[in-house]
Amino acid sequence: MEKSKLLSVVIPAYNMEAYIGRNLNSVVSAKGIGDLEVVIVNDGSTDNTLDVCKKYAEQYPGSVRIIDKSNGHYGSCLNAALRTVSGKYFRILDADDWFETAALDALLERLHGCDADLVVTQRCEVKDDGNGEASVSYFPLESIQYGRIYDAGQFRMSDHAKGVEFNMHSMTYKTEVLRAVGLRLPEGVCYTDLIYCLIPLASIRSLVVYDLYLYHYWVGRNGSSTTKDSIKRNFSHIARVLLHMLAYMQENRSDNRIVFANQIRFVDEASGLFLESLRLQGFFSPADYAAVEAIVDGWKRLGFSRKEFGKYYFAYWIRRNTCASLNLSLAVYRLSHPFKH
Repeated sequence: MEKSKLLSVVIPAYNMEAYIGRNLNSVVSAKGIGDLEVVIVNDGSTDNTLDVCKKYAEQYPGSVRIIDKSNGHYGSCLNAALRTVSGKYFRILDADDWFETAALDALLERLHGCDADLVVTQRCEVKDDGNGEASVSYFPLESIQYGRIYDAGQFRMSDHAKGVEFNMHSMTYKTEVLRAVGLRLPEGVCYTDLIYCLIPLASIRSLVVYDLYLYHYWVGRNGSSTTKDSIKRNFSHIARVLLHMLAYMQENRSDNRIVFANQIRFVDEASGLFLESLRLQGFFSPADYAAVEAIVDGWKRLGFSRKEFGKYYFAYWIRRNTCASLNLSLAVYRLSHPFKH
């Protein structure tokens, strides 16, 4: 009988021929490769991504396997992987990013003695200046006792993080937790990693943080979903993800104030993306406005607010929640911020 795996690393990949080798090398070079299940989900790539991945699967047959499927975007990749993974823990690695291999080995050593529902590591951002040089920014957590098992109901993320230090790049969930909550992400859209972070939070009992800079996030790649052009183009994706999160919170918001605050962090992040994309848009027709109206209603029902709601160009729209009021707000924003859209 094949030895069960300790950690399943899921790598969604769409047209990543140029980057997937760096990604996979950082994983398969681990001394603890025997503890790893590396699941590459080829999301209907039209380049040579699949061929590159097959070479790794052939070289590491006990650790690397491929799910080859038609294109369905990020959520569909995670859904496909979650149905089949065997690891005790589950984490995601985007195909254009990579792990620090030494940190991966250190994580595997710690996981052998770990039973926390959520394992948090640290991340760094790598920014290419276009001339072959790269700058690295680190995002440490504050006031943390590394290796301590925290009660999830008493752990307020905002006490330890200034920004988005808790995100898909840092969060490794126990696989049985993801399955117990019936995690299934919307398909056909990007940005569903925010839902992956949010939904299990009300069900975890314990978490641990390790002082390991495991995840290297590459900033600024052309075509990345976090570039300004992508955020503008993918407005409907962002809106759909935020609607999903708001609907979930209406039915599943935690009664624990600390857990609720942790849930709201991810709603806030998605809302920030939504507002950024909204400001980049031109004009909304009444038919286009339906999703926007539902989001504003969801914010109000949740009692959710952001500082942007008080901005002179948004306050009138938030209060009225009509297509006409939004178009007026966007026109005022464009006039007062001519270089930001």
